[in-house]
Amino acid sequence: MPQFGLICLANSRKLGGRCVAGLKLDGSGWLRPIGTLPNGTLYPPDYTLNDGTEVGPLDVIQISFRGPRPAPHQPENYVIDGTSWSLLARPMSKNHVHVLQSAVLRGSELLGGFSDRVPYDSFLKKQAATSLALIAPETMDVYDQMSYRGRPQARCRFFLGSGANTYLYDLAITDPEWEKAVIQQGFRTLRQTDAKFLVTISLGEPFGLECYKFAAAIMPLPNSIASAF
Repeated sequence: MPQFGLICLANSRKLGGRCVAGLKLDGSGWLRPIGTLPNGTLYPPDYTLNDGTEVGPLDVIQISFRGPRPAPHQPENYVIDGTSWSLLARPMSKNHVHVLQSAVLRGSELLGGFSDRVPYDSFLKKQAATSLALIAPETMDVYDQMSYRGRPQARCRFFLGSGANTYLYDLAITDPEWEKAVIQQGFRTLRQTDAKFLVTISLGEPFGLECYKFAAAIMPLPNSIASAF
């Protein structure tokens, strides 16, 4: 069964469980560990590490898999084999900074378009090229509002691109820690000039006729690697 070393870059809320994703240590791109159920949701026994802690962003881990199970909207999916995940480092060291550097999105188009969602039927015609992106916006506003269901919702706003090719994105936050903090504390602005941070954007499961984009992880960088960004 295949094994991969990953830099974890998301452990986000999904359908009563979690969605974990990361970049492979060998620099070959994204991988999303998924469970055996049809929707791939992970639960605590799945993402609890061999030291008894929960996997988190910037952890370096090793996971064994049954094999790939790509979906039209999520080509990076791999089914876990049920064995314990191993923690290799927390947080990641400078040795793997190049993996993050090469993955940061430099353009303005985010996961197949400039909206907060993509029609699911477009993936039935042509599989998504990717469903995950790593971004480093100069600033990002986080704020709370009521969702259409009448529940508190954490969201973020940021620009990507430059000049005439600058686009504004406004996405829901599914990072559990940031979601809780934003709902409790309200509006704030994150600035790279104050403290370096990265954000993982993920394309979610189909909801109605569309797949929404989410901020799956907001990651302030430790001093040991912040200087590289």
